[in-house]
Amino acid sequence: MATKQGWDAFAQSAPRPELEQLSRTELNRLSDEEREDYDEARLVWNANPPAVKTVQLSSAFSVMDQVMASNRRDGDRLRGSIVIDAAPALGKTTIATRFAREYHRKTLRRFGAKTGAGHQRLPVAFIPLDAGVTLKGLNQKILAFYGHPGANRATTARLGALAVDCVRSCETQLIVIDDLHFIDFKHRHGREVSNHLKGLANEMPVTFVYVGVRLAEKRFFDEGLI
Repeated sequence: MATKQGWDAFAQSAPRPELEQLSRTELNRLSDEEREDYDEARLVWNANPPAVKTVQLSSAFSVMDQVMASNRRDGDRLRGSIVIDAAPALGKTTIATRFAREYHRKTLRRFGAKTGAGHQRLPVAFIPLDAGVTLKGLNQKILAFYGHPGANRATTARLGALAVDCVRSCETQLIVIDDLHFIDFKHRHGREVSNHLKGLANEMPVTFVYVGVRLAEKRFFDEGLI
């Protein structure tokens, strides 16, 4: 999902077809190859359970909807951001991607696949971070999502401007920054990335969704970091 093609395929994909449930008698009637194929299909199905809209998920969506509603404001006014902060393996990324997928679909349905200037409309950008990501690496990841040819060629200073141009040209309105805990906010590179994210939030007409582990403990919310 770290590229526009992969994200769009995820966002536009139909629900996985239901796995046909066979009785013990029906299983015994299968040939060896048919049973092998059925067991493989069952393994895929069991490894990819659909997301269940629990009370917690609905509550998170409600808060995110409120932030998105408040961000329908003019460019001279401060926009809010969304932070999903929790222990590992509790579904943080699932919450973010499922909300973003719904938003992606609704926006395309309402406004179409092309912007007024004829560019591809990309309502959502999904940017997963790597350990030790630098300021330059962050901008390259954003550009790589959009498939910009200058991702590996432009200077560090130029990369940020290109990233802003991609977001504006594609009329992106929601950017998910996943695995933000990979940034070491105490390290110089980490502080640079953190402050750069704050700067992008001021330059880009988007709502940021930050996803990570123990972000409050890592001083993610401290003034001067982000």
